[in-house]
Amino acid sequence: MTGPDPVTEPLRLSADRSCTARLALGMTTTATAALVVLASFLPWLSSGEVDRNSYRAIRGIVRLRPLQAWPEVVATAWPVLVAASVVPVLLVVLGRVSSAAVAAVALGVLHLGTSVGVLALAGRSVFGVRVALPGPVLLAVVGTIMVTAGVLTLRRRGAIRSNRTAEVHPDRATGHR
Repeated sequence: MTGPDPVTEPLRLSADRSCTARLALGMTTTATAALVVLASFLPWLSSGEVDRNSYRAIRGIVRLRPLQAWPEVVATAWPVLVAASVVPVLLVVLGRVSSAAVAAVALGVLHLGTSVGVLALAGRSVFGVRVALPGPVLLAVVGTIMVTAGVLTLRRRGAIRSNRTAEVHPDRATGHR
């Protein structure tokens, strides 16, 4: 008998797709984790000729607002959020591709929210301090990539189904065969 075996061929194709999804998400999450770290060290605030990365900017805000709690929370949470960007990479390495995709979406949304919040202040100058674009813009791009990669991976793995799938293949959407 020549040609593909009808029994094992679907299994092989499924394994190929799983490997492809794992490799693609692994490469994407590794690159985005590195870019999140890079974005955190790029300029976020500028005053005069001095640019401040996200860590120096947060430290300055904490010093300017010593009686308010939110700068302390941000100062504590920001390095954790940056470090958490490696979680999807670790999950991919452990073979937990769907969990990695969910983590990528969650972190991507957090990164997008952070960058959009900062970019909303762009164009304003308070005491000669203004938002510098490189850090927040890169973080917004990275957040978008993380959300997109996570959603596409979940979609490919069947964890997310569109309404179109239900219309075209009603047995697939309901799980009946």
